[in-house]
Amino acid sequence: MAENAIIYEANIRQYSPEGTFNEFTKDIPQLKELGVKIIWLMPIFPISETKRKATGGADSKFASEMPKEEQAKYLGSYYAVSDFKAINPEFGNIEDFRNLVKTAHENGIYVILDWVPNHTGWDHVWIKEHPEFYTKNEKGEITHPKDTDWTDVADLDYSNTGLRKTMVEDMKHWLKKRRS
Repeated sequence: MAENAIIYEANIRQYSPEGTFNEFTKDIPQLKELGVKIIWLMPIFPISETKRKATGGADSKFASEMPKEEQAKYLGSYYAVSDFKAINPEFGNIEDFRNLVKTAHENGIYVILDWVPNHTGWDHVWIKEHPEFYTKNEKGEITHPKDTDWTDVADLDYSNTGLRKTMVEDMKHWLKKRRS
């Protein structure tokens, strides 16, 4: 089924002026009419504020270096996740998300979450509670992914079995506790 399915990737924040689960959910019946069988949601998790990138180019600044009122203008990367088990409050709450999934299922559409297990944001709880989950430089400092300019994320070290187990548990959280 999946090899022939029409997949619709949804960026909730950019989907509508409101940028919410509820606004997206209203259009699920129309997506069904278009033949969509799978909705692929870009990351829906809270976004790290620490080392958040704000602008590109040579004069790039981090949102975290700006005044608080200025920081609010910048979302940061969806892939700088601060908590794999929570919802980005800008999109709505868990009930709004559950309604989206319920509506999709009522329309014969599957929902998948974009999950990026390569790294986390710098204010993810694991940074403090499990620094052993991260790649470190020769000074013992947590690093961003090697050979990238992804300085807004901290690289995870999958040679650590505790990390692998914890990541699987966070994924299971969505299957067991968040879907209904």
